[in-house]
Amino acid sequence: MHWFFDALIAMVGCPIARLVLPLVSFGRIYVEPLCSSPQKFNMFGYRRDERGRIELDTQVASLVGLVILVIFISAVSRLVLAAA
Repeated sequence: MHWFFDALIAMVGCPIARLVLPLVSFGRIYVEPLCSSPQKFNMFGYRRDERGRIELDTQVASLVGLVILVIFISAVSRLVLAAA
């Protein structure tokens, strides 16, 4: 059952992080591409590329994307409740 939640978080969170993080950070933060360099990530799940941008590990990006989704859903629900 644990693998199911991991897969669900990866399928929902990672695409959201791939879309939102570069937009919000003006291209300074992005998620690890599918074919990336073998360089290791640090213990916080990120590394700097040759241009100085921050590259996030897919697992960390999935959690960040999930947090973004929860914040978005709570903000929309507050707006809907305020309008009612």
